[in-house]
Amino acid sequence: MARPHKPGLEYFPKDSNMLGDRKIRRLMSVWGLKGLVVYEYLLCLIYGDQGYFIRYDSNLAFDVADYLKNDISETDVKSIVVTCLDIDLFDQDRFKSLNVLTSSGIQNRYLKAKRGGVIAKEYEVVATETRVIAAITTLNSAISTQSKVKEIKEQDSKGILAPVGAEKEGFKNKGDPIIDPKKENAPPVAPRPPKSETRFDLVSDKLGVIKCKVLAALLKKYDDEHPNAYPSELYTKFLVYWSQPNERGRPKWIVEQDRKGGTFHIPGRLSTFKQNDFTNKPTSGNGKPGTLRPTSIGSPNYRGKGSDCDVEL
Repeated sequence: MARPHKPGLEYFPKDSNMLGDRKIRRLMSVWGLKGLVVYEYLLCLIYGDQGYFIRYDSNLAFDVADYLKNDISETDVKSIVVTCLDIDLFDQDRFKSLNVLTSSGIQNRYLKAKRGGVIAKEYEVVATETRVIAAITTLNSAISTQSKVKEIKEQDSKGILAPVGAEKEGFKNKGDPIIDPKKENAPPVAPRPPKSETRFDLVSDKLGVIKCKVLAALLKKYDDEHPNAYPSELYTKFLVYWSQPNERGRPKWIVEQDRKGGTFHIPGRLSTFKQNDFTNKPTSGNGKPGTLRPTSIGSPNYRGKGSDCDVEL
């Protein structure tokens, strides 16, 4: 079942300088806070009922006084309404002709707050003013929407927006969501790397072992700064292990760096690699820990088939 249409507002805007308005100050100069409370409650009834007017009958003053209490009588409410009409807080012409409480300010605020709101012609206080406000509100909404669409298209054409998980080179999956880097919580979009970095400087030797020159330079720098920290064969194994490319040609250390949010801590990785790779050393025939045995063909120390712990250099 469809929800019944409600002409009024769930809430209404209020000017922050309301108490500085000359009409409000005149009302309070005659009635004090009692006049302000009654006027405010009448606004709540107007905006909550029809949205921009309320009929003033014999029961309205009683209902207002009965609800507010606090020494506010029915006579007080009637007198406060008269004062509001005298100082133009309510429109006198509509009150006399239709016996309703409304004003141009009430109708203007209603049109701004109510999407698609329309003022019935017989209740319009200033017909031209209210219609122009409604037209301007609709026009501004349309312009705002068109501006947002244009901005998104411009960002799209410049490559600022990119599908989640896609490369910066283009949109491969049309259904992928889009991240706007201008939003506060959006993850930063990495700049497109130079062509030399796109290949990651991967080289392979005559046996097909792939090594990353970028990672090799980082390891050499660390070895120079920390001489004798690790044996050369560990650096070699580390380099070969982390240089292995995936199906997109990205070396394993770059993939891991992206997974960890852009960090690949060389000292920590070397320490962990040493513990994992050299903790269980192969044993000699007498059961005592022995040395690692190279198994690469062509090595002067090659001994044929070795154990699972043998290292290929």
